[in-house]
Amino acid sequence: MGTLAAATFAIAFIPLAVVAARKLYPRSNPATDNPLVLLAGGLFLFAIGAVVAYSQLSWLDAGILDFKFRRSGHIYADAATEPVEFWFVILVFYAGAVLTSGAGLVGIGHCFKGKQ
Repeated sequence: MGTLAAATFAIAFIPLAVVAARKLYPRSNPATDNPLVLLAGGLFLFAIGAVVAYSQLSWLDAGILDFKFRRSGHIYADAATEPVEFWFVILVFYAGAVLTSGAGLVGIGHCFKGKQ
């Protein structure tokens, strides 16, 4: 189960991030006075999204999610006993990672847009 899902998530990450960037690009209008800042910020956001998506591979292999937050409480999901909650948490984290990487691609795209 984990290997197929991990491969699917890895293969779909870049195309989904590009689709998210295409949806976010028209809605953003940053100042392009310093394109190096846009490039650095875009690369940073893309890297953060990729790291969050990569961290889910261990959760998929183990089949167990266990988070303890000081303010939010405790999230525990086992793929064998609670599959709906397990996959819901996985997909929420994956969507956040894809949107973060898409925002990074938007910053990189605005960097190379040029002056208008």
